Amino acid sequence: PLDLAERLVHVGAELRTMLFGEVRLLGAFDYKMVEEEDWEGAWSARAGVEIARVPGGHLPRVISLIFEMYDGIAPYGQFYRDDISYIGFGISLSR
Repeated sequence: PLDLAERLVHVGAELRTMLFGEVRLLGAFDYKMVEEEDWEGAWSARAGVEIARVPGGHLPRVISLIFEMYDGIAPYGQFYRDDISYIGFGISLSR
């Protein structure tokens, strides 16, 4: 549509650093402002640890323990525009 705002500002950063052995610290931050929302900002942040084990000849096995925060417009609300805030903790197992 012609009346849809096109401009946005979106920045983010991620840091992963070895702590010791197979344990890494990680942190990430993301900030977004959209003209369509009158430049109201939305941000998310994550911090935690990853434990990666690499058995010989196989893909690494990774356990992530992550703390997460979000504040801003609902990121998946195409037909509604609610402000939401949440704090959470997650455990992820991947291969």
